[in-house]
Amino acid sequence: MNGRSKSPRRLGDLVAELFARRVIRGPVEGEQLTLAWQEAGDPSWLHATRVHALRNGVLIIDVSSSAILFELKTFHKKQLLANLKRRLGDQRVRDLRFQHASA
Repeated sequence: MNGRSKSPRRLGDLVAELFARRVIRGPVEGEQLTLAWQEAGDPSWLHATRVHALRNGVLIIDVSSSAILFELKTFHKKQLLANLKRRLGDQRVRDLRFQHASA
């Protein structure tokens, strides 16, 4: 047996469980992360990025442009991470990861 219950579950319980699995705990934390990202970033490429999640201290950023993704990873990651740590705290954001946004 896999330990999963076969009985129906309430939708509210399922939603709460899904939020618990994601590290962004709701709209307030999501807004804080988004605001910190916008303040840390350069307006010339912010239009191509969005906060995806914060997992185990790693802030994951979706990037819609391959060229901007390369630029962020190669040239800006270190400074962006320092800016985010200053805004959010060293323990909250330990690393920054960029990924190509799904269409």
